[in-house]
Parts: sequence; structure tokens; C-alpha cells
Amino acid sequence: MNESLLIKIDRHLKEQLRREAARRRTTMSKLTRRILRDYLAEVEAQEDFARWAETVRGSATGGMTTDEIMALTRGE
Repeated sequence: MNESLLIKIDRHLKEQLRREAARRRTTMSKLTRRILRDYLAEVEAQEDFARWAETVRGSATGGMTTDEIMALTRGE
């Protein structure tokens, strides 16, 4: 499926995209798609982490205090 999407951006951002596309020797369209794809993947990863963190919140059973854990990480 090859659908087009028209996105209007301000002049300043367009110039930044143009410079970055030239630096990478690619088209603005390819760069814009990559930026959007990377951004959406990052948002999804953050949401996945937030769901995981909520799932495990309060489930620690090690019986160690924060100070004891920190001492272990410092090699004390």
C-alpha cells in the first residue's frame, strides 16, 4: 500500500530537513519517513517500558534496602 501524506511544516524546519538530507545524501522524503519511523518506535518503546514498570511495581522480594543495593553496586 503506497499512500501519500501531505505534511505542512514551517520554513525553518524545512530548511533544517533540507540541510540534513543533503548531509546524508538522501531525499527529504526518505529522511522524513526515517525520522517519523524512529520517533514512533521510540514512543512505542517508552509505552512498553511504562506498562512493564507498572506491572512489576511493588513486586520486589529481595528484602534488601536501597542502601544495601547501592553498596553492592559500588563493590562495598
